[in-house]
This record gives sequence, structure tokens and C-alpha cells, in this order.
Amino acid sequence: EPGDELQRAFHAGYEHGREEATGQLATVAESLVKALEELAEFRGRLRERYERELLELALGVARKIVHEEVSARPEIWLGLIRAAVRRIVDRERITIRVPPRLLAFLRDRLPDLRASLDAVKEIDLVEDAGLPDAGC
Repeated sequence: EPGDELQRAFHAGYEHGREEATGQLATVAESLVKALEELAEFRGRLRERYERELLELALGVARKIVHEEVSARPEIWLGLIRAAVRRIVDRERITIRVPPRLLAFLRDRLPDLRASLDAVKEIDLVEDAGLPDAGC
């Protein structure tokens, strides 16, 4: 009958359209998944790159702060030297290379430094123009 035939044609067209839409949706879904995976990968690379750059920036800022602090308060070197000497295995004779700007300051305080490092018998301060002002 013509009504049944129309119904079957309608149903067949509907199914065909549904299958086509499902296929297109699957393609869009695959593209979306791929785009999300690429975005996650890019985000990881971006994070890795900027974490490294932020770490380098933080270390640079820390170096600058330490440099300014020891330049403004050279007595900090006494504590740093004491801590370093305590870690040295052979403590009887120690030679410390210092920048020219720090030499006079440390020579003036050498008796106090020797007194605080009882295991060290001899401490030599050697001027080294190749060291930065905040280096030792």
C-alpha cells in the first residue's frame, strides 16, 4: 500500500540520516579527543619550560639578594667560613681565597675566627682578584 511504502521510505531515510549523523559525531569526537591530547601535551611542555625559567629566575634573584646581603654585611662571611671549615676533613691548616675587598675585613677578624675554630691550627687568607666581591 502507498501509506506503508511512504512509512518505510520515511523510516529508511530516518535511519540513513541517523547513521550519517552518528558517523559525523564519531569523527568530531575523535577530533576533539585528539585536540585535547595535543593540548595536554602542549601544556606539559609549556609547564616544563616555564618551571625551568622560573627556577632560573628564582635562583638569580636569590644570588642577587645574597650578594647584596654579604656586600652590606660582610660579617656574614665569618659564619659561612665557620660552617665550611667544620665540613672539611683535614682541619689543621686551611687556606681561604678571598676577593680583595674582603681581605682586610677578614684579616681584622682572623683572631676571632681562629678562636671559634679550635681544631684548626692555621688559617691562611689569600687574596684572589679573580673572585667576585661576594665570592670566597
